Amino acid sequence: MEALAAPAQRALIAAQINSLEALSQWSLHDLSKLHGIGKTALNQLQQQMLEAGLQFKSIPETRGKQIQKETISDSANSGREMLVQEMIAYMLSLSDEIELQVRWNSPALVYNGPIQPFDAKEYKRDIVVFHLANPKKMHLIFIHGVRLEQHIQGLEGKHADGRRMISIKDREDWLKKIELVKAAIACWLTTVERN
Repeated sequence: MEALAAPAQRALIAAQINSLEALSQWSLHDLSKLHGIGKTALNQLQQQMLEAGLQFKSIPETRGKQIQKETISDSANSGREMLVQEMIAYMLSLSDEIELQVRWNSPALVYNGPIQPFDAKEYKRDIVVFHLANPKKMHLIFIHGVRLEQHIQGLEGKHADGRRMISIKDREDWLKKIELVKAAIACWLTTVERN
């Protein structure tokens, strides 16, 4: 953890986090709330945890609705379940305008801020839905991904209904694509039709 910037190191010391093992008792969401821990520090810590074979604590129940365990683990082993929870916690940490819900029996991140009136069948609050049916990789499905394409490179799929996705095979793949996910969510939040 020595490679971190001084503010991040001070934040960890103040929180009595002096080892990666101690860090594993924290969720990414709670860690992101420490003064001095920014997105760069979170990315560095995730990489260090990966290299050490450790994982962050699962997502807290304090943000949004708790995912029912079966929405993640029906098609996944515990390692994959922990990865999904880590991904959700990270994405929730990107904005207070995002909350966790369940869509189509899967975890989904939705926009909870002001929005123009819309038909419920348009799912305009849905940012990203996890598709976990494939045991070899999961898909992060951006329901309105077509509107992100002019700003974001790397989204997969060309579905006529506007869906685009990011495939994640494992934790290493997640860490490679974390910047793409962050950019897609940030772009989604800037293009939402706010009220």
